[in-house]
Amino acid sequence: QQQAARNAELLRQQRLQQQQLRSTQQDQQQQQQHQPAESEDEDGEDDTEIYSEYKPAKVTGPNHPDVIVETASLASVEPPDAKYEIHPVLKADVEASRLSSAQLETLIYANMRFNGPRMPGGARAGFFLGDGAGVGKGRQIAAQIKEFWCRRPPGNRRVLWISTSVDLRFDARRDLADIEASGISVVPKAKDSLPKGRLSDEYPEAVLFITYSLLAMGSEVPGVRKGPLAEALRVITDPTARAAAELGQSSKRGGGRGRGRGRGRGRGGSASRENSALQGEG
Repeated sequence: QQQAARNAELLRQQRLQQQQLRSTQQDQQQQQQHQPAESEDEDGEDDTEIYSEYKPAKVTGPNHPDVIVETASLASVEPPDAKYEIHPVLKADVEASRLSSAQLETLIYANMRFNGPRMPGGARAGFFLGDGAGVGKGRQIAAQIKEFWCRRPPGNRRVLWISTSVDLRFDARRDLADIEASGISVVPKAKDSLPKGRLSDEYPEAVLFITYSLLAMGSEVPGVRKGPLAEALRVITDPTARAAAELGQSSKRGGGRGRGRGRGRGRGGSASRENSALQGEG
């Protein structure tokens, strides 16, 4: 009888352990089923709190093809009034949806700086464009070049476009062609190097497309010995000249204003390109 009682007690304990094990496994399965949904909700809440869909507040025009977002903190800041009237040729590009409202906004604000009051030392003010991939920085630069071309008389229109790779000059030509400005020449052609002699003699009117690495070569660049570009190269490569320029020109630098936007996260891939356009007096 005692042995039978011990066997019964052992059997009861085994059944109890099995029940506890099944209960634990069921709890774990339920937690795993609910965990992904909770994570997605949390991610969605974070995106909602951090990012807001971007729409130009002071500029009207065609919607951008992709969704553009900005941080909630930037969305709370009111932009300045749009006080620059673009050239009628560029207005036609907007009406034909070759430029979106976001790209038009860049063109207006950039020209408000370029054509606004000079800095205390007489230098032209600058504009910094910090848009992310998908907003169309190349087309915005191309639109600025076209605006500059339309405003200046023929014979003395030159623009310096600096980028990371010489191959991007083909993208520059494409961006100009997309806004019907393929008549503006981008030089050097193909992968040719800079010609010898005065660049203004070789390129009376053109967009000179060069790379940062070419600038870093300084005086080794053939044909670049005199003029503003040569002086800029000397300042970049010669520490003594750079120190003197910083000391003497500190009050003449153009301040930069701009904004940062980006296409919505997870909405498809897009090649990112970093380009800079510098517009001079001639």
